[in-house]
Amino acid sequence: MADTDIQQPDVSIRELEEKWNLSRNGLKARAKALGVELIRVSSTLTTWPGDFIELGDRLHEHISNGQPMGTFAGLAPVSDRSVPSRQQQSTAITAGNETALTALAQAITASTQTALPAPDPLALARRLADAAALGVPLTNSEMAQVLGRASIGPKQDGSSPRPGFTIHRQEHNGTPFWSVERAGGAGVSAASVPSRQQGGADGIGFDVVAAVIDVPAVDCAGSELFNRMRL
Repeated sequence: MADTDIQQPDVSIRELEEKWNLSRNGLKARAKALGVELIRVSSTLTTWPGDFIELGDRLHEHISNGQPMGTFAGLAPVSDRSVPSRQQQSTAITAGNETALTALAQAITASTQTALPAPDPLALARRLADAAALGVPLTNSEMAQVLGRASIGPKQDGSSPRPGFTIHRQEHNGTPFWSVERAGGAGVSAASVPSRQQGGADGIGFDVVAAVIDVPAVDCAGSELFNRMRL
């Protein structure tokens, strides 16, 4: 087996910090510049991939000779050696996860937008009409839901949330209750018209009927009736 085929062992970054006389942040900056992905083995051990130790040594020598890191020929993403399969797999998994997450987010967004119904413009009017027709006292929470508000207070007593409806507040055993009153305006129906004769206390009653009788005018001048009425 050739020497180039032997995978070099990973090295603890703490070891490399002493070797290259670097701080932790300085070592991480070099790894990022070289495109080297550090391997977190445990909470107390992070290693530098063995196949990139030589690359790190060359960068250290370059900087030690007074050259800026930006002029180093082996900066990421490509050096004169191939990326080991271990890091290729890590990169592929990361890219695949990102693509899958993006697709999932787009699907959720589209599903949410499709599922949301259009707001009902008559929702408040219906709730007020139902509350008025039901005619039962409502608690603070129930009245707030009818009005579509987070809460309701005494200041709303006697207010009109919309034309034709008024809300009133009353207390029962120290607990506030609300009622919805719908303004009048109901027309007269056939059921509301009284009969021609209604029974009173004695079983007899009369309606007051107003009538207009149209009588044509007659000229009585010269008639016998007119002559009799003259003085």
